[in-house]
Amino acid sequence: MIRLRFYSAYAWGGPLIVAGLAAFLDHLPETPGQTFLRPRFGEKQCWFYGDMEILAYFFGPIGILLAINLLFFAATAHELTCGLWKGEFVKSTTESCSRESRRADLYTKAARRSWARSSRSDMRRNYDNSMMQARGAQLMLLPLHLPALVRLAQRRQRRLDSWAALGKVCLKLVIVMGVPWIFDVLSWMAGGPDFLWYVTDLCNAAQGVLIFLVVGCQPQVRAALKRLWSRNPRANSNRQGNGLSTTSHGMPSMGDSFTQNPSTKSAPLETIC
Repeated sequence: MIRLRFYSAYAWGGPLIVAGLAAFLDHLPETPGQTFLRPRFGEKQCWFYGDMEILAYFFGPIGILLAINLLFFAATAHELTCGLWKGEFVKSTTESCSRESRRADLYTKAARRSWARSSRSDMRRNYDNSMMQARGAQLMLLPLHLPALVRLAQRRQRRLDSWAALGKVCLKLVIVMGVPWIFDVLSWMAGGPDFLWYVTDLCNAAQGVLIFLVVGCQPQVRAALKRLWSRNPRANSNRQGNGLSTTSHGMPSMGDSFTQNPSTKSAPLETIC
């Protein structure tokens, strides 16, 4: 909730400050020695007066925000491709190798100490027996560590899949929100016939719909909406005492938990946005 408030304050407060400053400067009385650039709305057209006014109050802030967004996207893409994935696999491989290496060193040192204490005639036999015992101990400990290693690998894979899905959403948002505005700035700089830029203007006008399609049509969101719409309030109220929520077909919903079994825990729905 705190993050949502911060995002809302930034998304609504930033444009409000720019628009309020432009309106305030536009209504100031014009003096001969003024040093600031007034927007001069409506004097020449139903827009800014000229190119300098448009650059100062519209395309200038948009260009700065686009550059910052591209830098953030490049940093995110680098973290996903070269930081997170590589770090996870290299870290897991390095940790497993280091653990096995330390364990092997311990067994080898123990075998060497036992070998050094024995007589010269029994050196080779004791060394072979010690190494066989060390290998046998490793094989006996392997089934104990295998379930934990499997759970760790599954958890790491789920984390990587979640970050990969987040990267795809970020890429779609950059295409939907960034590319049309970049072409809008280029159209102002390059000029030319207006009909050449109708597609980008249409994308900017339909940006809210496109963002909804990118963010709202995710599998997690569809599953949550399907689970919400398929619930039967009457059936839920009748079976509330049993601790089991049902759908309209009388079957347990996927996101609910069976409170009759204390060992079963409900897994919250993970979102990527």
